[in-house]
Amino acid sequence: MDPLLRLTVEMARWLRCPPSRPHLIAMAAAAILIVVVVAAERIWGWPEALTVDRVGRIQRAP
Repeated sequence: MDPLLRLTVEMARWLRCPPSRPHLIAMAAAAILIVVVVAAERIWGWPEALTVDRVGRIQRAP
């Protein structure tokens, strides 16, 4: 299913039966956490310790 169509169907479902207040608070907290993590990465960059080193392919003896 097309992502835009899926979003439209989900929004229509939410209009007919809105989520509860605790559900809205949980979704807002998750969105805020995502924004904070992305902003921190943009400001301070990705830590070198969490960067995966590329390893070449293993050469097998013939």
